[in-house]
Amino acid sequence: MSQGVAQSAGGCNCPDAVCGATLHAIGCNSLNLTDSVIEVWDREGGTLKASGRTNGLGFVVLSWMGPPGLYWIRPASGRFAGQTVLIACGATYDLFFAPASGYSCVHGCVTPASNTLTATHTIFGPSTSTAVGPIHSFGWLYPYPGCGPCAPLGPLLIPVSLIFDLRLPGVGSLQWPGAPVGLVPEDCPVPFNPGHDVFASIWGPATYSCPPGFVWTASQTILADGPVAWMYGCVVPITVDLVITE
Repeated sequence: MSQGVAQSAGGCNCPDAVCGATLHAIGCNSLNLTDSVIEVWDREGGTLKASGRTNGLGFVVLSWMGPPGLYWIRPASGRFAGQTVLIACGATYDLFFAPASGYSCVHGCVTPASNTLTATHTIFGPSTSTAVGPIHSFGWLYPYPGCGPCAPLGPLLIPVSLIFDLRLPGVGSLQWPGAPVGLVPEDCPVPFNPGHDVFASIWGPATYSCPPGFVWTASQTILADGPVAWMYGCVVPITVDLVITE
């Protein structure tokens, strides 16, 4: 595990019975981890020695009974991995906390989001993705009702997919298979990929709140007839929303 970086030696003239340090907690995107409880343990899975809440700059001063030496330090939220730090009494440490297993950093946010997210689309409904990192793949099977030049598909379902990257939460697109050029009617939804895809941009403008309680929202208004309107059932104008949450 990585160790914190000591900013000052701190003298280490403290008695073995009492030790303490100033901890500067830093989270995702190198942002100060403010208003967060930081815990000091004698070892991972051992005994809690001290805890306290960081101030508006991410600092907390803690003291505990024990000698200088190795301690395991973590944010209490469970969203960050702990780390072992060699503590000299009275020193100050910059501690860069990485996401814990099951979490990934979000662009512009200090706290990581869960790797399990749910995307809910006005037309397609909900889809849940559990990723091993920041890139999520959502999928739907849509019972296409037909529209205008595009015949209904009866029991056949249209596969819809969405790639979402927490590091670039304003970029992405929905996609589904469309009939290729030369096949009339062109660009109608089909249940398989015969040659090319129809893309429906859904990002923009997007808004999101940082974790905990990550919520990402975007809307798209379709004003005219065309491939996207055909997919959504010929109702124009129509506004569809996409909401992604933990």
